Amino acid sequence: MRQALLDRLALWAIRTYQLHLSPHKGFTCAYRHQTGCRSCSVLGFRAIRRYGLFAGLPVLQQRLERCSVAYQRTVPVNPRGKNQAGFIDLSCDLPCSGCTGLNCAGSACDAVSGCGGPCDRGRWGASKRSSRADKYVYIPPDRSKQNR
Repeated sequence: MRQALLDRLALWAIRTYQLHLSPHKGFTCAYRHQTGCRSCSVLGFRAIRRYGLFAGLPVLQQRLERCSVAYQRTVPVNPRGKNQAGFIDLSCDLPCSGCTGLNCAGSACDAVSGCGGPCDRGRWGASKRSSRADKYVYIPPDRSKQNR
């Protein structure tokens, strides 16, 4: 009885997402976009309806991992103008060694060094991808695009 209630609640949550949130978010599931298969929410709904919540969640989790890999493969790591970290993009080898006094107050060196900026991290554009995402994951091609 309790299991059936949780299953129905999960199915209701997925259906609410599909009807009210998904049409307005402006993008589609990356796995669906890349392969032409059904979206992650459709697979999650079907898996929970067929196997129940606790047996269906691992199926959904596996798909979400594939969807994440598909997204990382299609979207650039740091698209220009998006996902800015909030620091100024300046070179790490600025001539700052001779600056003393008021004539260098607010210089570029102050903005870059010692404040946790990109020079302190060791390299520019450090990827936020984890090593777990670097493992090989096969994502089938979209067959509907090949037949056109």
